[in-house]
Amino acid sequence: MFAKSKCNILVVDDLKENITAMEALLEDLDINLLKADSGNEALSIMLEHEIALVLLDVQMPEMDGFEVAEIMKSSERTKYIPIIFVTAISKEDKYIFKAYDAGAVDYLMKPIIPEILISKVRVFIQLHEQKQKIVQQTLALEEANLKLENLSYIDGLTQIPNRRKFNEHFEKEWKSAMREGDSITVILIDIDFFKNYNDYYGHTEGDECLKQVAMALASAVGRPRDMVARYGGEEFIAILPHTTSTDAGTVVNKMMQLIRRLKIKHKQSTISDYITISGGIATVIPSIDMSMEHLIVKADKALYKAKEQGRNQIISYANAVCMA
Repeated sequence: MFAKSKCNILVVDDLKENITAMEALLEDLDINLLKADSGNEALSIMLEHEIALVLLDVQMPEMDGFEVAEIMKSSERTKYIPIIFVTAISKEDKYIFKAYDAGAVDYLMKPIIPEILISKVRVFIQLHEQKQKIVQQTLALEEANLKLENLSYIDGLTQIPNRRKFNEHFEKEWKSAMREGDSITVILIDIDFFKNYNDYYGHTEGDECLKQVAMALASAVGRPRDMVARYGGEEFIAILPHTTSTDAGTVVNKMMQLIRRLKIKHKQSTISDYITISGGIATVIPSIDMSMEHLIVKADKALYKAKEQGRNQIISYANAVCMA
């Protein structure tokens, strides 16, 4: 069910008594009736409000109805507002044709027959309601599509960005770093002996472990362009734009501390009674002859060194210094 709002009907006539009469004829309709006694005032109202229909008198001083209609046609804001001319000027075809040429959708002669006027106005009320409904349905569809798009970028289990989101963000930051001649850092992280953990505690506990580790790692980065994503299985990846390997050391130390604070018991680990992580850091200043994959390969090699040297540590590719 969409939220319905009253449509705005604008009556334009230089005689106050004509406006009052029109107001009385339309008082039972569920509308907002706006009034103007000149062409200039009518055009101003149209710029301020969404108008569903203009009931426009032809004979007015300074600017007649035909001139008002021509100006409406020249503006993107007003060119599609329907106009019904209401006039006593003449029933001659030349005036009727002039009205339609000026953009009118109908032409009513004074004195007005109430039933005819009301039936015509009701048509435009219905059109307004249909337009409202379409607009709101379109907005709802766009919102739903946005939610679906966001879901496609989020890992369903851990609720942090997934690999697809990381790849898109990485490409964007890589190009930015290349343009600016700035450094970019990637950290590849793996939960130590996670398969053993899963086998011993079960997949439900394994999933809970992944969630807690993901949240801890994500909370270790704070800048808007930093990102931690689930890279696959028990593997996570972080991207830190405008970050040297030295600066990255501060981040990884925080990651290690946050994982220790979780105190997730791991009886099947050979290095600790609790869940630990290993990681590899790689930093480059991108160049045109270098690929993004080159940086990830470096981080992966550093991760391998961390595991080779006993795990529970994060190693920099550049100097293989333990960050634990």
